[in-house]
Amino acid sequence: MLASQGARLRAMIDEDVDALSDLLADDLHYSHTRGSVESKAQFLSTIQSKRIDYLVATPKDVKVRLFGETAVITGLSDMKLIYLGEQFDFTIRFLEVSHKVNTNWQLVAWQSVRYDPD
Repeated sequence: MLASQGARLRAMIDEDVDALSDLLADDLHYSHTRGSVESKAQFLSTIQSKRIDYLVATPKDVKVRLFGETAVITGLSDMKLIYLGEQFDFTIRFLEVSHKVNTNWQLVAWQSVRYDPD
């Protein structure tokens, strides 16, 4: 499961939309830290256009809970990205839901908020 998460993050950073497409469910619900929600097609377009250019994504304190063919993953991630030309460095708390299709995991839902330890 975590290998699939790592592959997805690498594909986002590498802007590899072909690899990323295989790692995302067709009915993806991707909610960004600012509250906007994107479908799979919209998220792939965001990556391809570099509207958001992911530079670094370093998960930590990750916990995986399996429910049959569904995984719920929670944790923190240090992020570095360029959004509309401006660079941001911050930490997020995320909730990720993935589902196993044949032998591969696909991201079904993502929700993240900025994390401030204070």
